Amino acid sequence: MASNIVTSYAYDAIDNKLFLGTHQVEKFAPDTKIVISRSNDLVIPQVGVDGDVALSLSRNRMGTMQVSLLGVSDTNQYLAVFARQADTTGIVTLPILITSSTGAPSFSGIGWLQSIPEVTYGTEMPTLQWTFGLANAFWTMSETTTLLGTLADTINDLTGSSF
Repeated sequence: MASNIVTSYAYDAIDNKLFLGTHQVEKFAPDTKIVISRSNDLVIPQVGVDGDVALSLSRNRMGTMQVSLLGVSDTNQYLAVFARQADTTGIVTLPILITSSTGAPSFSGIGWLQSIPEVTYGTEMPTLQWTFGLANAFWTMSETTTLLGTLADTINDLTGSSF
């Protein structure tokens, strides 16, 4: 039986880079380091009493991103300072960019620090999980498409128009 190799490049988690504003996130916790989730389903079905089905496309594109870091990550200090300045200045959003290696989605958008991590003390070094709100939780397999989508969303937000 013949095997087909899909690509010559192997996925490597170290090639996935996360930028929060101008800060490159480092020292991720073990296992999963970034999780992006939409707040709701893309399509919302409704079933009438007679069994008829209607589908509604949700326009709520919001979502969350969870980032898990080792306790020794400098990013924890960066985010703690960001949370304090947001509380003082009212400036709460920052650009978020994920560049990826072969086989992994890319993401760019506007986000905010939704919640700060719970802190625990135990026998091992703590890991801290930061949660960000996302204005648009769509990701893409193409970095170019992601950047163009963010640009279009920004223009739409500024002008109130859609294209």
